[in-house]
Amino acid sequence: EHISGTNSSCYGMQVGFPNANPNDTSRNFIHCWDSVESKFIAYSDGSVGSAPNTYGGVSDERVKQDIRDSKSQWDDIKAIKVRNFKLKSEVSQYGDETPEHIGVIAQEVEDAGMDKLVSHHPPSKFQIENCDIAEDDTVKGMKYSILYMKAIKCLQEAMEKIETLETKVEVLENA
Repeated sequence: EHISGTNSSCYGMQVGFPNANPNDTSRNFIHCWDSVESKFIAYSDGSVGSAPNTYGGVSDERVKQDIRDSKSQWDDIKAIKVRNFKLKSEVSQYGDETPEHIGVIAQEVEDAGMDKLVSHHPPSKFQIENCDIAEDDTVKGMKYSILYMKAIKCLQEAMEKIETLETKVEVLENA
């Protein structure tokens, strides 16, 4: 536990396994429950679970302004490369048995012109020691929640195109 409230160096609660690496879902970093069931779990592999499987943010119209339709996301989503990969931290623990993940590479997302979807965080001890990342450098992360919204917009565009094509095919078939 590390809690600090000084103005120059604020930290929130930190939970860790300093002498172990239980990189699975058999152990929890955080577990929230009530008298009936588990409500939220942050597992030791970094994944999270929520009883209603909902993750969100404030979306009330009253707290937003300048609301307008989003521009086309077709080209952005088309430029995204979805990749399979293994995490080096897991390879160091599991070797050939390391599970593959699916996702995107932050640098490729930046190269596709979507640098606003990339976040920057201090590197972990493992990343400094094993991934050629300097202690004063940052590690890139993805704002997946925004990427998902872009994908929904693109899906809506694709649906509209399909419906237009279906109408045209129907006209041609009935001619």
